[in-house]
Amino acid sequence: MKTQRLHIREADGQEVKDICGFAIDLINPEFAGSKKISLATIFVDPHKSSKPHCHEVTEEIYYFIRGHGKVIVEDQAFNVGPGSAVYIPLRKLHQVINTSSTRLKFISADAPPFDPKDIFYRKLRRIVKTK
Repeated sequence: MKTQRLHIREADGQEVKDICGFAIDLINPEFAGSKKISLATIFVDPHKSSKPHCHEVTEEIYYFIRGHGKVIVEDQAFNVGPGSAVYIPLRKLHQVINTSSTRLKFISADAPPFDPKDIFYRKLRRIVKTK
C-alpha cells in the first residue's frame, strides 16, 4: 500500500510545465490520496499568459501570492495581485496573464482534483469589463 503524504512543503515539490506556465503539485490523489480536491502552486513568467481554456468537470479557485496580473473569465477581466482570489466556475473560459516584470505566483485549488484531460481550448470573446 502506498504511503499517503499528508504534508508537503512547496520547496520539496518538483516544478513541472503546466497550462499556465509551471506548477508544483502539493496535494493530489497521487501524493495524498485526496478524492475531491487538489492544490498546486502555479507560476507564470513575466509578461506571459496561459492559453484561454475551460474545464468541463473542474471548478477552480486561484489565490494570488506574488506579482500582478489579470484573470479573464469569459467577458470579465479582473486585476489581481497579492491577496486576490478568483473563482473559476465550470465551463467558463478563462486565462491568466502576468502583466508584471516578476514571476506571478498563485495557489490553485481544484475540485474535483485537476486532470489534464479536462482542459478544453477556445478563443476568448472581447473583454467588456475590468474589475
